[in-house]
Amino acid sequence: MPQSGFRNVPNYYEPLRPNRFELFFVDDTMGLSKYTWIVNAVDRPKMKVNSVPIKYLNYEQKVAGHVTFDDLQLEFIDLQGPSSVQLLMEWYRLCAENITGRMGYASGYKKELRLVALDPTLVGVQQFTIFGAFISNIDFGKNEYTSDDVQKIAVTLSYDYAENNY
Repeated sequence: MPQSGFRNVPNYYEPLRPNRFELFFVDDTMGLSKYTWIVNAVDRPKMKVNSVPIKYLNYEQKVAGHVTFDDLQLEFIDLQGPSSVQLLMEWYRLCAENITGRMGYASGYKKELRLVALDPTLVGVQQFTIFGAFISNIDFGKNEYTSDDVQKIAVTLSYDYAENNY
């Protein structure tokens, strides 16, 4: 019997797909969780343990230092009503108010989010909880006569840390 050049991939393991996810706002005072479907794309958490060198004579030994988490990039679909811009600006204004210069308290603008990966039957199989998230950058996109795509809003979130729950 001839041997195949490919090994068989077991079909009893279903890979996660990047297009099956939901993003929930846990403490949802602004009502964003009603519109989880307007999140078009989101990064998964990225974390790094800093390396701290200890030098002695001609050698260097490294130990673990601070843990840092990279910012998350989100992409929202802009809606007319309810306006995605208004929902995001309401969250942004909890942190900084452009007109008055007022800054908000962290307890008001920091949010807890849950990023849930879904299986083919739309059951959550993996969950990241993101703690202390707040908007650090918003890009409302551009208008263009030659485009027939939907308008999207790019948002950068800074956050304290993330945990994988299951």
